[in-house]
Amino acid sequence: MRRGILAYLDRHRLLTSSDLDEFRTIMERELGRHDMTFQGSRQGFEARVCAAPLAELALFHVSFGKVSFELASRDVAKDTFVFGVVTSGSGTIDQGRGAAQMAVDQAYMRDMRRPVVAQQSDFGSFALNVPLERLRAQAEALFGPGAAEVDLRFQAAADLRSAAGRHLRQSVHFVADQLDAAPPGTIRPQVLAAWEDLLLVQMLTALPNSLEDFAAAAPRSGALPYHVKRARDFIEAHAGEKISLIDLAQAAGCSLRTLQAAFAETTGLSPMAYLRATRLEGAHRDLRGADPGTSVAEIARRWGFAHLGRFASAYRQRYGRSPVETLRDGR
Repeated sequence: MRRGILAYLDRHRLLTSSDLDEFRTIMERELGRHDMTFQGSRQGFEARVCAAPLAELALFHVSFGKVSFELASRDVAKDTFVFGVVTSGSGTIDQGRGAAQMAVDQAYMRDMRRPVVAQQSDFGSFALNVPLERLRAQAEALFGPGAAEVDLRFQAAADLRSAAGRHLRQSVHFVADQLDAAPPGTIRPQVLAAWEDLLLVQMLTALPNSLEDFAAAAPRSGALPYHVKRARDFIEAHAGEKISLIDLAQAAGCSLRTLQAAFAETTGLSPMAYLRATRLEGAHRDLRGADPGTSVAEIARRWGFAHLGRFASAYRQRYGRSPVETLRDGR
């Protein structure tokens, strides 16, 4: 069972208040000026705003208590999209093309370049504010040259009951859970960047948007699955450090089971076996090019091998000779 809304991103709370002016100050700072009109009593109003930093962006969770209201902005603001996943309540969003429903089985995408009128009741939602230029760069990295030139538009609301939609919603909750489980400032920047990329890639591939025709026509590159590539890049950047399977799953932005299955399918190895192979290759390279006076133990430690005997055994099995022989002969 999912947690109650009061638990989302609780370590990263910016505001809990029934003071409407205090809430409007934060709202204006993040989204620009809006008019908020309550429908009925405002007695149950209690704004709760949480914001957890990722790499360049921040994942928000916002809730308003047991109230219904209309939120409207006639201003055309900055070139930014606000992606949201509803966690409680319901509502509608209208950006000039008719009202679209917002509910717990749907995502919404607000284009800040256009005015909006939204009706919300007992509403809570994750939100990610993404500059248009960042989405264009992600699109070009994902679909190839030319993608950034497409006039990027999204449907105002999208069904999350499809396979891709469920994956997107699960990823948002996964990232939120991980951000809330660790004290602020303790998650590696590389992991935060991986989670941020994961959410942006899934936004572009799971939500209906104007890139669909371009993506369908783009040539297939035979690239590694996304999760495997993220984990592999993390391994290659940190092979000499202490790395656990959980670290790799966090860097990849998926479950341990998904990561293990993806590695087995694409590389024939488990993630930890791939890590060991990468470390052995690095040690082999350093042994061949070592400066005079460098020891086998020094190189083994550099590449994360704490037990010299096990390193020597794995090295001999891989290269058919001992590390001492490679160090001595330089080949």
